[in-house]
Amino acid sequence: MDFLKSMAKFDPFGSKRLARSQRDVAEIKTVYEKLTRSFAEFQTAYAERVSSSLNPYTTHESQVKEAIDKYNGESEFGCELVQRIINMTAAFTMPNGMELVEAEDFVQNGKADNADAERAYIAKWLDRTNLSQGGTLKLAQEANLQGQIQLTLGWVKSKDPQVEGEVVANYRSWIDNKCKISQVGASNLTGPYKLDYKEGDKELTANENAFVFLLLNSRLGTTEGRPRIGAILHVLEYISQNLTDDRKNNELFGHPLPYFKCGNKNEVDIVTEGMKKKTWNAGRGFASTADFSLVSPSGTGDISTSITTCIKIVCATTGISPHFLGFPDLLSNRSTADAMGEPTEIVSRSEMTVWEAFYESLFDKVIRMRNMNIGNGIQLREGIIKPRLLPLSDRQWQRLKDVWLEMLKEGAVSLETFLSQVPNVDVETELTRLNDSTPTEPKAPASGFSGAKEPVED
Repeated sequence: MDFLKSMAKFDPFGSKRLARSQRDVAEIKTVYEKLTRSFAEFQTAYAERVSSSLNPYTTHESQVKEAIDKYNGESEFGCELVQRIINMTAAFTMPNGMELVEAEDFVQNGKADNADAERAYIAKWLDRTNLSQGGTLKLAQEANLQGQIQLTLGWVKSKDPQVEGEVVANYRSWIDNKCKISQVGASNLTGPYKLDYKEGDKELTANENAFVFLLLNSRLGTTEGRPRIGAILHVLEYISQNLTDDRKNNELFGHPLPYFKCGNKNEVDIVTEGMKKKTWNAGRGFASTADFSLVSPSGTGDISTSITTCIKIVCATTGISPHFLGFPDLLSNRSTADAMGEPTEIVSRSEMTVWEAFYESLFDKVIRMRNMNIGNGIQLREGIIKPRLLPLSDRQWQRLKDVWLEMLKEGAVSLETFLSQVPNVDVETELTRLNDSTPTEPKAPASGFSGAKEPVED
């Protein structure tokens, strides 16, 4: 500034030249200050972005809290993907609900009596507790969000002495009720267990016979599960952030950005004024001595690469194919998608086994509690009624057609075995119906269900 002032003394135009120089210096100083602030803000934002790239959800509690917030849509990023993964995982585990079957050893013993009383009681109890309809799916969703679920059981007496009381079940959230499962036996591989939890300000304890629980992704000898998506919550946030950045890029650069290279400020004023007068937009032009070009966005390829990489991490962790998450373009073709579904079904089948053990324990403890509180009433038997979760997929029907049906036609398996592979079919009812039917005339075998060949004309 002092140098410019001293130089102004030699200006033949005097004060006018000095005033213009002072204005130029002031403008340069203002621009410099703005650039300095912008660079500082960039440095701060970059530092925050780098620090946030590390996984902030490393404890069970932080993972559960964030997973629930995202599932409820109360987090800034990743909500839609968490909802999709939780709902898909629960749907894979409980695709067709649950049916009640008799234990295999009970059926094979060929006892004269039956399990109608036990089946009717459990079926009625499931209806009363809403576990025969959407309740099973809700429990699966909660288990995937929190890594575990707990149900406490209690007995409620009837006000009418002629009416039997009932067993009631209550869901205890791991995070809301501060649940802690402990082993009270000599072995850390088996029970008995106890559940400590809070209900309001009260600290309560349920013994082995008064609660059931299920753990997902737990280590051997431990009594605490982990949500499967807990390790990738930050990756789901990256995907959501990148998709948002991609949308912003499209919003900013969806139309060409005109750039006119001008030789001096006079040309800039002329071109700017010309655009205002002609209300310039894409597809229209006007004569000008300035150079003209269109500026397109850069760096969008890096965003797409980041999204693809994160999706691979999510799919590897959850076992869910990209097309289930809404990214079908990441697969080469439909056959690849179908082939990727096989490992998903294997994982789902293994999880179904865990859930069947959970419901089996639940049924036995419900009957046990009922028997302990009815006095001299009719005692129901434990261990007779088992749960059966029903898987269903296009591949399952294809397997029925290509494998089991062919084995049936060749006589390698019985009709009873074949029917047991068909979802939603009561084998005993169908066999009884087939044995009791007496058709008046033989029926031609249905197409595709017979090994007979059509005659070939010479």
